[in-house]
Amino acid sequence: MASRFKQNMQNFFSGRNGLDELGLVCFILSIVFSILNMFFPNLVIFYILDLIFVIYAFFRFFSRNVYKRELENERFTNFFKNIFKSGSKDRP
Repeated sequence: MASRFKQNMQNFFSGRNGLDELGLVCFILSIVFSILNMFFPNLVIFYILDLIFVIYAFFRFFSRNVYKRELENERFTNFFKNIFKSGSKDRP
């Protein structure tokens, strides 16, 4: 029974994108906005942002269009590499 379940899960997740840097950041932002929502329950914006980020993270995780998700993740990581690289230049 357990091996059949394991096989079914492997079949389901084969060809899916899985967790990458952008998906992880989306999950972390979702947790942050969820915590903020607990402290400020009257501000609906935190709830909406939490919902947006968690839905987008799950969308990326279960997506079968791996090529597009890899391109998105590459653009995301290159964007932050360029930001941190330009900020670390020696200034005269």
